[in-house]
Amino acid sequence: MATTTSWSRPSLAPPWRLAALAAIASAVVGVAVARKPEFGVLAAGIVLVGVLIVRAPLLACGVALIGLAYSPESLGTTFGVLGHPELQKGLMYAALLAMALIRGVDWRLALPIAAYAVLAALSVLYGHLTPGLTVSQMASTFVTLTIGWAALAVRWDWQRDARFLKVVAFIAPVCVALGIVLQIAGLHSLWKEPSAFDSTYRLRGASIAAQLALMSFAGCTVAYICHRLMGWRPARWLVAVNALILALTLSRGATIALAAAAVIPTMRFVLGPLPMRRAAAVARFGIVALLAVAVAAAVVPRLEARNAGGRYYAGAGTFQDPTSGRTNAWKEFYAIAQEAPLFGHGLGSGPITKIPEKGFLAQHNEYLRMFLEGGYIGGGLLLLTMIFAIGTCIARAPPFIRPELTGIAVAWAGLSYFDNTLTSNPLTVPLCLMFALAAARGRLERARR
Repeated sequence: MATTTSWSRPSLAPPWRLAALAAIASAVVGVAVARKPEFGVLAAGIVLVGVLIVRAPLLACGVALIGLAYSPESLGTTFGVLGHPELQKGLMYAALLAMALIRGVDWRLALPIAAYAVLAALSVLYGHLTPGLTVSQMASTFVTLTIGWAALAVRWDWQRDARFLKVVAFIAPVCVALGIVLQIAGLHSLWKEPSAFDSTYRLRGASIAAQLALMSFAGCTVAYICHRLMGWRPARWLVAVNALILALTLSRGATIALAAAAVIPTMRFVLGPLPMRRAAAVARFGIVALLAVAVAAAVVPRLEARNAGGRYYAGAGTFQDPTSGRTNAWKEFYAIAQEAPLFGHGLGSGPITKIPEKGFLAQHNEYLRMFLEGGYIGGGLLLLTMIFAIGTCIARAPPFIRPELTGIAVAWAGLSYFDNTLTSNPLTVPLCLMFALAAARGRLERARR
């Protein structure tokens, strides 16, 4: 049985101690602001966030989830402190830790977090660390990669926390809405313009096209789960809206993943009237077939157009590459990973590993990154704990939703072979939250029996 950590309000220190601490903190902040005035805005923001989390942790969690709707890295320095990814990640982690103190922690589902720590320790002790890999880089990577699994580990209360799934379903539409506002203000382009390697316009909202695609994939699947688990009326419309946003991003991997995740819901829709109403099942099959043909006719040519210009390789010329250079990049990353096959090159080495293939600051393959950073032992342990945690959530969920959850998990696993899914918090946090809340719903139903 999973253990639960209860939350209680700490007792206040004597007034004189609080006054002394406040004076010391004020002096430190005063010196920092005198040297760099922008620290004043940061300090005020930290205080406001701290008060929000302490006084209204549920609201803070909802705000943190909506905060995933933009990518700080893509907005540059124009937005000051809002352009720092650390703010977004810190708010999300702080909100999740507050929820963990209130709701408790399911330690079985926290195993991936422990596995990341073990991977890092083994690579430091026995691996071959990548030159330039620092402690701060490892810590930053650890935070980034564990935020989603922190959401999975919280022992959520279905009756109180199911509302967060509704928030998640709106993340991609909010991203597009923010993109429209920024476009009007002349601060950011809503669309990614064609380039030498990509001759198409791609919707990106207040992010980048690939990130928005992952957001919309998560929003589409979460909205469907909302429909199945709570009969939320807007869910069906949000499934369509998120699917449309995904189509406009022209992301091939996320599109294929959504198609894979939709297999079981489609079969449920088509075969639902059987065995009593065969005519209705046939009619539904015809509707689905026509819709699939129409979508394919509209989307597939646009996806193919992304490779119309080919891809240029220095010294070799221009070639048609349907993987956008991933094939060559994977070979080069794999050759580096084989230099330390057992314990890897260290947690955080993925983003700083350089290869001759241009345009790749990450592996675009989470399994390859696990091997690169943790080797067979660390990476294998990490993968096993992830499978165990997600499988445990599916097993705890109500039986009628398990097939859909399994399909989503398989689609996520497949997408991880082609993209940086685990480092994308707008994908991992919503999906982990969805699996954890589905497990919470199953736990509630078993308690009522």
